[in-house]
Amino acid sequence: MAAPKEIADLVERFENNKESHKSGHYNEVQGGDLMLSLHKQLQEARTPHEQTALPRQIEATDRQIDALVYELYGLTKEENGIVEGRE
Repeated sequence: MAAPKEIADLVERFENNKESHKSGHYNEVQGGDLMLSLHKQLQEARTPHEQTALPRQIEATDRQIDALVYELYGLTKEENGIVEGRE
């Protein structure tokens, strides 16, 4: 588990970078809209294929959004692990 100082450092980095990354806001919003759409489609899924494919698409989209956010804030792989609770 990450030490509180490491987590505090990550939070500080996020706070310091908020304003400098406003241009990327559109992509984050667009990704969020896609996730909402996929979840709605999943609720309405009727075929076994849809019920299998949509959760996979949601998971893949979630990973892509995470990767974009980590890149946006310049996080290292180690810091990604801290954010995800792996370290």
